Amino acid sequence: MKASDIDILKEIARFEATVAESEYPLGWCWRQVRVWPSTLNKLVIEGLLEVTFSSNSYTGYRLTEKGKTIASGDPLTEQRQITVEAPEIPDDLFALIEGYDDIKDLVCQVLGADKPVHLLFTGVPSSAKTMFLMELAQIPSAVYILGSQATRAGIAETLFDLNPAILLVDEIDRIGTRDIAILLSLAETGIVVETKHARRREIRLNTKIFAASNTLNMPRELISRFMVLTFKPYLKEEFLKVACTILVSREQVDPDLALYIAQKVYQLSPSPDPRQVVRVARLAKSADEVDKVLDIITRYTS
Repeated sequence: MKASDIDILKEIARFEATVAESEYPLGWCWRQVRVWPSTLNKLVIEGLLEVTFSSNSYTGYRLTEKGKTIASGDPLTEQRQITVEAPEIPDDLFALIEGYDDIKDLVCQVLGADKPVHLLFTGVPSSAKTMFLMELAQIPSAVYILGSQATRAGIAETLFDLNPAILLVDEIDRIGTRDIAILLSLAETGIVVETKHARRREIRLNTKIFAASNTLNMPRELISRFMVLTFKPYLKEEFLKVACTILVSREQVDPDLALYIAQKVYQLSPSPDPRQVVRVARLAKSADEVDKVLDIITRYTS
């Protein structure tokens, strides 16, 4: 962290300590601390400030526990460095994915690299990016997180408790601001810091991050931590082959029924998702049952 940022945090801490909270019930604004909003937003992303109120005319801020700790200069109460062993790669990794041999080779290079390189798979829903993340989840040392349901404590606790060799973050474009701060630090330095109840702990990992998103609607700082690969939608023939392979190999579905499910799901969606095929197959054991399930989905899908 830059010395200038620490000085800003100290000034903000001094403001919060000397000015009554009644003067800023919604949180203080940039004018009160004399720091430009762009600088404050950067500190929010890094988890040092939190936005306590936001409207078209006013944004309120406060220091987080992490920000207070750094501003006070308190030493760490816990510090660890973990050497994560290289993951064991299954022989059949990516067996369900048709084509994309160049990307498969690149992912394997990343998995075998001595130092972390992080990959972001992006593109329309239900493209091959989903399949790559699903396949990587088969690796024993991989940990999966859904961005839209993650919390700062959840990601931090996962990293401290499990020390994963591989972190899979689905829907990273929907992750919260506080979680972004953790991922920024992990991807850039391998360092994860958590401050809770005035105690601060730090861990250093060499975790490799594989993320997926439907859009690149996320902070540029986060995108810059990744090698970005953009996927196009499946062609019909590709989707049917992938869906059937999943159902037959992973779900033990009869090949004829698997093809029927795949065709029906493809017909009902402009961008069919292999995960939808699996969900239908787990509910329907015949063509008639498939039709009933899909009829319900069609009638109650906006």
